Amino acid sequence: MGSIGDPPTGHFGSPIVAMAARISAGLATHRADATNLALARVLELCHGGIDLIRSQDEPLALSQLRGTWFVREGVHRAIALVLLGSQVIEGIAFESGRLVIDAA
Repeated sequence: MGSIGDPPTGHFGSPIVAMAARISAGLATHRADATNLALARVLELCHGGIDLIRSQDEPLALSQLRGTWFVREGVHRAIALVLLGSQVIEGIAFESGRLVIDAA
């Protein structure tokens, strides 16, 4: 999260909602570095909107561990969805291949 003025530490296990909140705060305080490639991708997706994000060919890949869902593939898209106000994240359960819809 160095791109938003926070220490660039690992974020494994961080809720997508918490990551989106920190990005939103960094943008609001102008601490965000829009030249950071990861942040630029999230912002590009946000500018495209929810319909564009959900129309991507590759579904989000999710895994559940001890009752908590983790995004394995599509983190940038998941963060952008939350920044745009989406209340749910839809993806494919990585291990079983079944459709999963979970509250963000």
